[in-house]
Amino acid sequence: MGRQVLVVDDEEIVRRVLCRLLATLGFTPLAVESGDEAVALFRSAPHRYSLVLLDVTMPPPDGEATLRALREIRPGVPVIMMSGYCEEDILSRLAAADHPDDFLEKPFTTTALASKLNAFRAA
Repeated sequence: MGRQVLVVDDEEIVRRVLCRLLATLGFTPLAVESGDEAVALFRSAPHRYSLVLLDVTMPPPDGEATLRALREIRPGVPVIMMSGYCEEDILSRLAAADHPDDFLEKPFTTTALASKLNAFRAA
């Protein structure tokens, strides 16, 4: 797996912390605050990103709509959705076709993040 990770979260502090953690773990993060920004960047270079970390709850377009748009551009892009809500609640809202590859419940530890990322490196 490559090293460029697209981080999509509307909270600045979350973006900053995630970027620091990702850099510490050997990744090159690029963070944006909206689904629209993410889709525009992704469309311009869809194979640049090896993974997307995507917040579920954002102003429109939310994480679900953003995930659909990213997958229309590049169907196989790995996406880890993040939320303060539990995984079961989030996944039950999503259509089966819109499920992310993995889920990270906020707040999370560096170890939890590293574990999720390592699973994609090994794949």
